[in-house]
Amino acid sequence: PEASEPPPAGCAPDAIKLFVGNIPKACTQEQLLPFFETIGKVAELVIMRDKTTQQSKGSAFVWYTCRAHAERAILQ
Repeated sequence: PEASEPPPAGCAPDAIKLFVGNIPKACTQEQLLPFFETIGKVAELVIMRDKTTQQSKGSAFVWYTCRAHAERAILQ
């Protein structure tokens, strides 16, 4: 099996990282976090940015503190 990155501090051992696409490029982490937290506790939210311009790429990675919250988010 492919090695996966360990979850950040505060996550259950079974936590998984979600990729989220089609995020409006103008959105900030502060704007997105409350939206994702309507589903469950978020341990980490990282908006993907262009290395040169620092402009949002319109996608993010989200770590929920447990797999059940991540799976609920997938169903939304």
